[in-house]
Amino acid sequence: MATESSPISSAFRTKVQTSIYSKLAGVPVALMGLIGYVAILGSLLAPDSERSRFATLSLTLAGFGFSAYLTYRELFSIHAICEWCVSSAIILTLLVCLATWRFLRSDHVSDTGFSGTLVSDR
Repeated sequence: MATESSPISSAFRTKVQTSIYSKLAGVPVALMGLIGYVAILGSLLAPDSERSRFATLSLTLAGFGFSAYLTYRELFSIHAICEWCVSSAIILTLLVCLATWRFLRSDHVSDTGFSGTLVSDR
């Protein structure tokens, strides 16, 4: 069963998506977000190394920071909230927490010699 959004939430979403903050240098921020999510996915699919973990952390931190800035603009400049933007902000918050944990945990994992595989190479 599909649920429809209320006219109020639709109006807020339209207000956010048509505001001056919906584009940066002429590029829609929604497109930037999509590119950012694809880049995060790419960094996660890369072979596990300190470099790939740092790339994931950097990308999620940048996305989190930009999302926080846009949330600030929604609340204090546009005075409207977009549900899609809130969902993205929550997802990026979780991703940056997990990426930070993964990056910091990597030192402990390499010190113990645990490679993450369940089957021995012997």
